[in-house]
Amino acid sequence: MRINRQRWVRWASAGVAVLVFGSASAAWADNVVADGDGATPVTGSGLSFGTVCVGSTVTKPALIGIQRNGASTGPNVFANGATVTLAVTAVTGSGVSTTPGSGTIGTIALPSNWSAQPNNTVTGALSLPVQLAATTPGAVTGSVSLSAAAGSVNRATTLAVSATVVACDTTAPVLHLPGPLTVEATGPGGALVAYTATADDENPAHPTVTCDHPSGATLPLGATTVSCSATDAAGNTGTGQFTVTVVDTAGPVIEPVMDITAVEATGPGGAVVTYQAPGAADAVAGTVPVSCSPASGAEFPLGTTTVTCTASDGHGNTSQRTFEVTVQDTQAPVLAVPADLTAEATSSQGADVTYPAASAQDAVDGAITPTCAPAAGSTFPLGTTEVTCTATDSAHNTATGTFTVTVADTTPPAITGTPADITTEATGPAGADVSFTPPTATDLVDGTVAVDCAPASGGSFPVGATTVTCSARDAAGNTATSAFQVTVRDTTPPSLTLPADQVLTATGPDGAVATFHPEATDLVDGSVPVTCSPASGATFAIGTTEVNCSATDHAGNTAQGSFKVTVRRTISGFYQPVDMNRVINTVKGGSTVPLKFEVFAGPAEATTTSIIAAISVKQYNCDPNAPLDPIEVTATGNTSLRYDSTGGQYVYNWQTPKTKGLCYQVGVSTVDGATVIALFRTT
Repeated sequence: MRINRQRWVRWASAGVAVLVFGSASAAWADNVVADGDGATPVTGSGLSFGTVCVGSTVTKPALIGIQRNGASTGPNVFANGATVTLAVTAVTGSGVSTTPGSGTIGTIALPSNWSAQPNNTVTGALSLPVQLAATTPGAVTGSVSLSAAAGSVNRATTLAVSATVVACDTTAPVLHLPGPLTVEATGPGGALVAYTATADDENPAHPTVTCDHPSGATLPLGATTVSCSATDAAGNTGTGQFTVTVVDTAGPVIEPVMDITAVEATGPGGAVVTYQAPGAADAVAGTVPVSCSPASGAEFPLGTTTVTCTASDGHGNTSQRTFEVTVQDTQAPVLAVPADLTAEATSSQGADVTYPAASAQDAVDGAITPTCAPAAGSTFPLGTTEVTCTATDSAHNTATGTFTVTVADTTPPAITGTPADITTEATGPAGADVSFTPPTATDLVDGTVAVDCAPASGGSFPVGATTVTCSARDAAGNTATSAFQVTVRDTTPPSLTLPADQVLTATGPDGAVATFHPEATDLVDGSVPVTCSPASGATFAIGTTEVNCSATDHAGNTAQGSFKVTVRRTISGFYQPVDMNRVINTVKGGSTVPLKFEVFAGPAEATTTSIIAAISVKQYNCDPNAPLDPIEVTATGNTSLRYDSTGGQYVYNWQTPKTKGLCYQVGVSTVDGATVIALFRTT
């Protein structure tokens, strides 16, 4: 026996490892498959892992060789020089496994004089890793069944496996849960709630956290307690909980309603107005009713009335939306004047004439008493006098009517040359001075008769229509009259003074604030307010925005105009290897130059290539006096524009033209107009 062991030691020293069970190395110990009669390990048949912690996995290698044992020949003896296949046939025991779990481990070639070898001689060494996954504290027993086969000989043996599993870790995982969460409901069922829950432990470092309401679940309205736990490999469990409160604080959304304007009054109380009440929808309650006050079909008084529409969702959330209903009185009274009448003169002054009273009826004010001039009972001169009657309602709507009173006395003078109606533009707040050529009058008796017109030529006429009445009277008191109208109108819009176009530098991603002060002056109204959109002081987005301004005088004449506000980003660069400040960068034609730059909107740096316009390359006449500086670094590869997140800058590899001795301006611009240009010359 001593001789055989010494022989093995010499073999092992030549570099062969054999059957050891342990975490670090292997040596002959157990589970050697023997040939000859019986399959028995050389020394013992057990593999002990000793004491193992719960949650750990331990691997020990078993080195397997072929042992000579028994007669030199027989049915249980391997042939000289045979190749023996070793295989795992079965594995038992909780957590016990091998690699491979079953089947061939490998082969061992026996010496050509195997049958002449002494008993207990071992040859070959195949490593079989045996694993133990310790999941439950307590004793573990199991076995690994092995077979050795060559030709008709198939020998079997069993390796016993044992271990004691103990709970080395008694500390539960530490949970990291959110604090109390408040989430707005998104529907009748509540809201989808997402959160992050983690745990820390020695083994594993981050155990899985399980919650009875997982992240992403829909939680109902109200407070829900979410309970969570995590268990480590040693079976220690940590627990915790937090509260998620789903609330409904958003009121219903009421549809907008257009203002109702220009409703004509039908009576003293205003007018009955009907409208379509808006609908309303709530995220939780769905469609909810809307009540409006005053209600549709109610009588709305003269003027502007605000209608308030209210909707509640049943959770105490109420929304309101308003619109305006304007009832106006623009209809003048209906005026009835007496028919024209003729009276005979009673003296050289004419005649006292009494005529029937005029009447007027208004839809809002009812009966109105008109005023007429000249008044009934007045002395009317010879000739025809026009009586003007006026009726004005409380809304200042005026109806005017005329009739004539003729005091006859033979043939009155004939008036000729009455000017046609005159329309002129107002020149100031008082209207305009209007001059005209008065008519002339010829009487059959008196010849030329003076004609008087009122108002007189050259006087100031107010804005509106003024009747100029001209009359001629003969010595007998026969009077002829004629009239025309002078209409002073205001059709000239205000004079609008706008600022010049502005170019601003962006102060942030939203753009920049622009201020401006437009002015407008009207011939009649003087200074009038100017309205601009967008307004002065607004934040203008990056790019060019057209500002539209208008000014309207009291006559409704509107002047409009616009100017532009351009907000631009800033470009920083080009950076090295490119020199700026009018320096001409010299570079070999056909090489590639990296153009590096940054784009800012205020302190915010842009990173997307979509804001960069096309790279421009323009040949120009070289400046012989410009300083030169060679490009020290060139590039290769893709020439497309990209943003280098590592360097924090844009990069465009510009492939220079191959022609030597030419100068180029290479520029890069943002879509909003910021530009940077560098100069190059090919060599």
